[in-house]
Amino acid sequence: MRREIHSNYRLVITPDLRDVLPRGDHAATLLLLDRVAAATHRHVDHVRGVKVEFDKRAVCSFCGYDWETVTEADLAEHPEAYEGQVVGEPVCCEPAAAEFRAEQNGGL
Repeated sequence: MRREIHSNYRLVITPDLRDVLPRGDHAATLLLLDRVAAATHRHVDHVRGVKVEFDKRAVCSFCGYDWETVTEADLAEHPEAYEGQVVGEPVCCEPAAAEFRAEQNGGL
């Protein structure tokens, strides 16, 4: 019979940063979160530890789409769709692909 075991209890605090910091200022956001974590640890009983965590994702600096590149599997499964491209080449937009190719050719 199935039985659930509960463990690793934790409390997650999600601050509302919308009106506090300029959007995209990672360093300022981390500083504020470190201060909130320190204040929480200092003023709340029964706290063993407080740490700052965040999600991250890679996006193209040219078009803003999620960062995706050609993989070996792509070339093996659909060679006609990736003709002329190489492993690691971005697939989101031409400026990203052109920058990749220039870097591969020694910046020429």
